[in-house]
Amino acid sequence: MRIGPEDGEAISFMQELEVRYPEIYPHVFHVPNETRTHIATAKRLKRMGVRAGVPDYFIAVPVHGFHGLFIELKAVDRGSCTDHQKEWLSRLALQGYSTTVAYGAADAIWVLTEYLLHGGLKTFRTRKDARGARG
Repeated sequence: MRIGPEDGEAISFMQELEVRYPEIYPHVFHVPNETRTHIATAKRLKRMGVRAGVPDYFIAVPVHGFHGLFIELKAVDRGSCTDHQKEWLSRLALQGYSTTVAYGAADAIWVLTEYLLHGGLKTFRTRKDARGARG
């Protein structure tokens, strides 16, 4: 099975998260919406409630007045949010969640650290925003 660049970043994020934040790790889960599957399976999953655009990660730790953090993870040098992803991030932010896009595992760890220390982040970040934030 071939691992794509976003998959590698996701695996790195979870590995780093487990080391840096072992107390947070049990409260984080991935939403596997990117699965390619047979059309009959896709239809069944849709009937079961799978929705296009749901962010990749949820950190179920409320801090600073937020209910939790949703992260849409993108590969460092590729990928952009779909309209469905932007819509989900906006709707979740309106419901009291911190939401953001992270560009790679290192950026996702930075995002989580900022969330834990200070709370909310700018919802739609560009690659330039991500690079500038990390120095």
